[in-house]
Amino acid sequence: MTKADLLAGLAARPVPFAVAGLDVLLRPLRFGDRRELLNWFAGNRDAPGLGLAIQRRYVTMAVSDAAGGLLLADADIDALDASVVMAIADEVARRNGLDGDPKATSPGTAS
Repeated sequence: MTKADLLAGLAARPVPFAVAGLDVLLRPLRFGDRRELLNWFAGNRDAPGLGLAIQRRYVTMAVSDAAGGLLLADADIDALDASVVMAIADEVARRNGLDGDPKATSPGTAS
């Protein structure tokens, strides 16, 4: 087994989430994504509108294509219905254990 084999085998795959009549794929957050979020939180914890900024980050870090490539940029979020953004952000938080529920687990499947 090579390092590339190991990394590919342990990478989680995007899973569908139904929202607004569509199945969107949500990529489970990677360890590096979590580190990036922690660093971002540390620098922005007193920023106005923090809740909306967190929702935006969750959506841009998770909505992906089948290969795990991210699809949305920050500017794309502004065009989405607020209830859709909130639903996706809540699901990303739940699936990745970021909502405070210790029982939550990511449904991403290994390759």
